[in-house]
Amino acid sequence: MPGGFGQVALMSDQVVLSFLRQQAKGAKYVTSVCTGALVLGAAGLLEGCELASEQVAKAIQLGLEYDPAPPFASGHPDVADPALVEEIRSRLRARLDRDTLPR
Repeated sequence: MPGGFGQVALMSDQVVLSFLRQQAKGAKYVTSVCTGALVLGAAGLLEGCELASEQVAKAIQLGLEYDPAPPFASGHPDVADPALVEEIRSRLRARLDRDTLPR
């Protein structure tokens, strides 16, 4: 299951979730990338499974050199510059609209 923007709509799309469940029945492996794991979880396919998501998150944290004491305060909308928060939200809305609109 690919990840990326647009997974929110898929997480409640019963046609997609049913399709994933059906495909998983005969699969040796069911895999996902990034936010695709959220869709697999919504389909009920992750219960009792060994997952690598935590290790991936730790690797991303290391790759970003994330430190709980960043050099500037932009880690949460409550503390970030309001103009920056609105800019990011606008970009995300546009991307979500693009990814979730019927084609």
